[in-house]
Amino acid sequence: MSPLARARWLIATGLVGAALTAGGLLLFVVINNRGRLPVMSPQDFFSAQARWNANPLLDYDAHIVVLARSHEVYEVRVRGGQVVTATRNGVPIRQARSRATWSVPGMFGTISSDVEHLEQVARGEAEASTPQVQLRGVFDDQHGFPIRYHRTEQRKWSPNYEVSWEVHVAPVSGSAPNRDG
Repeated sequence: MSPLARARWLIATGLVGAALTAGGLLLFVVINNRGRLPVMSPQDFFSAQARWNANPLLDYDAHIVVLARSHEVYEVRVRGGQVVTATRNGVPIRQARSRATWSVPGMFGTISSDVEHLEQVARGEAEASTPQVQLRGVFDDQHGFPIRYHRTEQRKWSPNYEVSWEVHVAPVSGSAPNRDG
């Protein structure tokens, strides 16, 4: 093979190799980020909460899968805006406050605390004990309830602590949203 032909072959092989590498890297990034939630800003949260407040469901069943250090499944029945039953992994939750935590307003209360921490850090008003959190989430377009929520607490001297929720809210047949707000 002549030196010119060899140089052309090396250039062509290099270009093909670079294209394959770039394609492989792109595929890796796409696969790695598939299903990743968007970063949740305080405004995203407040908009979702406003949608809920403007158009809440009074009667619904919620199924919430929580992944943290353990796997928990919560089942909540809400009627007339009040939690009537709630279970954790099939076991009834007895305390009213604990049951209410997994209603939509209760979940908003939990997320609200995380958003406040985020805002304190952004304003430079966080104390040393204020958790450094990264929030990701998706909310229902119509009613605003959380659909998926992911919280990562950045820790300096130990592994980051992560919690994620996957929420399914099903309006009870025949119930209408509260239009009085």
